[in-house]
Amino acid sequence: MKSLMLSGVLMLAISFSCLGMDLSGISDNNGVLTINIDPAITGDEYVAASVATNTTASTIVRVFSIETLGENPGPHADVLLTASRDPDFAIRIAAAKALVGCDPDAAVRTAKGIVQQLSTAQPAFQGDYLYGLEAAALLAKLNDPSGFEFVANRLEHADFSAEKVMALAYLPDFQVVNKASATEAILTFIETTVSLLEQSNAAEKHEAEILLPKAFNALYRLQAIEAIPRLKAIIPLLNEHLQNNIQYYIQKLEALSIEPLDLNEPRKEGVID
Repeated sequence: MKSLMLSGVLMLAISFSCLGMDLSGISDNNGVLTINIDPAITGDEYVAASVATNTTASTIVRVFSIETLGENPGPHADVLLTASRDPDFAIRIAAAKALVGCDPDAAVRTAKGIVQQLSTAQPAFQGDYLYGLEAAALLAKLNDPSGFEFVANRLEHADFSAEKVMALAYLPDFQVVNKASATEAILTFIETTVSLLEQSNAAEKHEAEILLPKAFNALYRLQAIEAIPRLKAIIPLLNEHLQNNIQYYIQKLEALSIEPLDLNEPRKEGVID
């Protein structure tokens, strides 16, 4: 058996206790979630293809199988198309990402379907919204801005800070297709969140102190130089730690006028987050 570390949206979704996912095979090793995968699945794409649409297999094993197919999707387009119609959001978004390499139109249709479904009806499990965020970001990377409103809405209305963190992580993906709206959404979120620092509710204050650095980072990833004046205006409203943080990102934004950010740079937080 091969032990693989879980990461990204799948791991975060698992952290939502209300998410109805088959967690068999997952182990917790000092806080790191791992899953034992038969090496035949990750090493043989045809074995992976047989597992990808096997509804008796666990969701996570099927997702890893689909990711294996994504390394050489052409011969397995039919399998991926079948997976793209699966009722499980985790399976569908995995299929959409794999289809980019062989059928981008199908990838777009699948991602749009996920966003539309989650926009029009509340999902059975709160964690499913995370797959909508991932689908919207995939659309942006494929030069389709149609998922923006979904991400902006989740940033504003999500019940869990983890979902807001994911929304902030994905908004920079809209730089090419909807930069102005993404910039405004983040700035509005920052200005609203700053007001929570004055509240007596300790939990709200703590959440604001976690989210604000993520929002500053998102503006930097978005290369939103035009946001600098509004960022400077809120400096007096912040505590010392957040003042240092926002000034760090303002300096980085100012530097972008000289050397633009490489859009292919891996997403990461600032060194003082």
